[in-house]
Amino acid sequence: MGVGSSPRVFHALTLTVPKIAADFRAAFPDLECSVDLILAEGDLVAGRWSARGTNTGLWGSVEPTGKRAEFSAVNIFRFANGKVVEIWNHRDDLGLREQLGAPIYAGSTG
Repeated sequence: MGVGSSPRVFHALTLTVPKIAADFRAAFPDLECSVDLILAEGDLVAGRWSARGTNTGLWGSVEPTGKRAEFSAVNIFRFANGKVVEIWNHRDDLGLREQLGAPIYAGSTG
């Protein structure tokens, strides 16, 4: 099952995704995105995209660094009856955190 595998979960995502995008754009106000690849088969569509921008605002718990960063992501959508019913999102947050010099927590230290 995908991230949005139930109608209830998917509805919650449709409400939170715009806020996540707005918060990300606030952290990287000069964000530029480009679509690198789109593939489709049956009821699935996958898109790989890249983005670049300068971190001048708060990103989650990461204070603004003023550093420019570039990262990529893949979104996979499953369609039914002409609507998106599942979403998988894989963004390179580790690489982004490394470029910003943000702390990385790879597991327990104890």
